[in-house]
Amino acid sequence: MPHYNCCVPGCTNSFRNASHLHFYRLPKDEFTRKQYKVILKNDSLKLDSTNTRICSDHFEGGEKLSRAHLPTIFPWKKAESTRRQLKRVISFEENLAIQEAKKKKREEKKDMAQASVTVEHENNRETQTSLTGLEIETMLKELQKLKKDISELTNEKNQLLEKNAKLSEENANLLEANLKLEQETKRLRHSLENFRFDIEKYKDNAEDIAFYTGLPDYNALLICFDMVKDAAEHIEYEHERTHPGIQCGRPRCLTKFQEFTLTLVRLRLGLLEKDLAHRFSVSRPLVSKVSRAWTRFLRGQFEPLITIPPREVLKLYMPDIFKSFYPDCVIIVDCTEFEMEKPSALNSQSACYSSYKSRTTMKALLGITPSGALCFVSELFPGSTSDKEITAQSGLLDKLQPYDQVMADKGFNCTDELASVGAELIRPAFLVKDTQFSKEETNHNKIVASLRVHVERLMERIKNWHIFDHRIPITLAPIASDIASIKQ
Repeated sequence: MPHYNCCVPGCTNSFRNASHLHFYRLPKDEFTRKQYKVILKNDSLKLDSTNTRICSDHFEGGEKLSRAHLPTIFPWKKAESTRRQLKRVISFEENLAIQEAKKKKREEKKDMAQASVTVEHENNRETQTSLTGLEIETMLKELQKLKKDISELTNEKNQLLEKNAKLSEENANLLEANLKLEQETKRLRHSLENFRFDIEKYKDNAEDIAFYTGLPDYNALLICFDMVKDAAEHIEYEHERTHPGIQCGRPRCLTKFQEFTLTLVRLRLGLLEKDLAHRFSVSRPLVSKVSRAWTRFLRGQFEPLITIPPREVLKLYMPDIFKSFYPDCVIIVDCTEFEMEKPSALNSQSACYSSYKSRTTMKALLGITPSGALCFVSELFPGSTSDKEITAQSGLLDKLQPYDQVMADKGFNCTDELASVGAELIRPAFLVKDTQFSKEETNHNKIVASLRVHVERLMERIKNWHIFDHRIPITLAPIASDIASIKQ
């Protein structure tokens, strides 16, 4: 079948959707073609093309009758509407006769109605006059019975009204109870949707308290919080407007105890800020701001507790082995390193690179008393800093007195620095020229090694806080020293 489309503007007929129609060519006669061009109103019409076709829908009767038969049906023409035919009106005489007939019928109906009323009235009068005494007495009995029935129905109605009132009262009580249940349901749903981690849930389980906070039990947690509770009212958060005696901004989402718990959980378990935000139903930036502020605050509160006790106290609690061999030993020191992210700046990479660990680290100097109590924590230094430089810059020398003894590892070469304040360094002996140690040197090395194991245990205890399980992010570098101090 040839593939043709109708050339009339606005007509969508084609061989695809109207295959039942005929598609006619334009006549070859020039005059007729000009008429087509005027009728079709198509400026782009190709009169000479054999593919220019017009469908049979545009011809009256649906068919082209002759070559001179022009199309007359187009989309832009309105369909001719048939003219309404007027009905013939009856004459005046006929209308008058109809009206008279209707009037006569109305009068006949009225007379018949009056006659029926008169007959019924006469029948009632005859019935009333023909009633006997017996019939009257029967009617009175029926009337009394009807009154009795009406009374019973009235009583039943009153009883039903009372029952209805009771039911209405019960319904009101049920509606009130239902409203309370709906409110309680909403409250519970809101609590469930906004559930927050609560450490009080584990207050009876010391193992869980130690797992989440690093403290031995719930009482120890409360004691630590009570020590800082008053000062925590004036804690300073980052980018927060503060005025003396005035609380600015919206109320805080978390209580001080919840913020304290959040910070301990962050340090103990090393949880990511996003995880803590979900646990405490707050935003991630709030977790970051709270944990940073509380970390700096807790270091300021607890750092004064980390100090070398008076020499009398040290000797009172000193183990016997120290009293026998090193009675003047006041501190056992060692350095530990924490891996950190590699800085982008080359000079920072060089400063933080540790040749001992072969990666970028932060380094701290730790010290314990002979009885095993922590007594010194330095700031964190870049990993390339030597033990000697850390000892000089950490402030340890200012805490020592003349004739104090400091026990350290073999690589801790700070004899001159300690001698500058009158202190003595105790460390394992070096093998210089001889082929083996003497008996005294061997015994000395064994004793020092056995006593230094306590500081190694302290470092292990520090690294049990999982905040340092991974590399220290660059974003935590400003508070890394605060974290190390709190974890002690």
